[in-house]
Amino acid sequence: MWLVRCVRHQMRWGLGALMVGLSLWSGVVAAAVDLSSRMAGVNLTVAVDPKNAPFAFIYEDVSHPQGYDIDVVVELQRRLGFALNEGRFYPMDEGHAFRLLQNDTVDLFVGGLTQREALLSHYDVTRPVYSSGLSIMYAPDHFALKSACELKQRKVGVKRDSPALDYVTGVMNASPVMFDNIMLAYYQLSVGLLDAVVAERPNMLYFAHTVPTFNLKVTEDVFDRYNGEFVFYLKKGSPYTALINVALTQMEADGTTYRLRKKWIGE
Repeated sequence: MWLVRCVRHQMRWGLGALMVGLSLWSGVVAAAVDLSSRMAGVNLTVAVDPKNAPFAFIYEDVSHPQGYDIDVVVELQRRLGFALNEGRFYPMDEGHAFRLLQNDTVDLFVGGLTQREALLSHYDVTRPVYSSGLSIMYAPDHFALKSACELKQRKVGVKRDSPALDYVTGVMNASPVMFDNIMLAYYQLSVGLLDAVVAERPNMLYFAHTVPTFNLKVTEDVFDRYNGEFVFYLKKGSPYTALINVALTQMEADGTTYRLRKKWIGE
């Protein structure tokens, strides 16, 4: 039995080394590709969900939201040479944006969007622009959470149709309360109407930091990392997916995405 475990370990190590090598090689190849003006003359209509700080949110100008995803798109624009339709982003909710992607009205949809298995057969996705996972937010003034096990049968806020919903019901065995806008869940948590909120970790950290008066805490635990892959969505078979992926690989290799992560997310 020990020998079997040892062989399996060696196989996993060898496969891991191979995958790392392939990843490094793909980075070198991507870095060697000249992307300048590869999309010159192309106008992209870019939709954005502006309710997902720090990835995308409206500060002053509705047509020009801010955030990590916005800065990534601006850098892609600089490298690939495309223009934004009407020189702006188009804020809209998820359902509307996905419908417009399918009928060719929108070219790219961004804004704190995670890769979801159910959508992969209908849309193209880019390589991850950020990888994280789910965490738990709680209000110590109302419920001093010590362990996720304490949330069994308790009221836990989640965003509708998000990966957090499956985790809350299937793993935590809690009672989910669904929200179209996760900010409303944070408010209800702060006044004691919820026992916790489960969502993507970067969103919760940003909110807890920028609104300290709510006195909300985020646990150190990070789980369900597979569903914490943040991506951009394009229509199925988009001619721009491959080029954007090469540009994203270059941005990762030269430290651009690292600098943007530190700016907006801090980790």
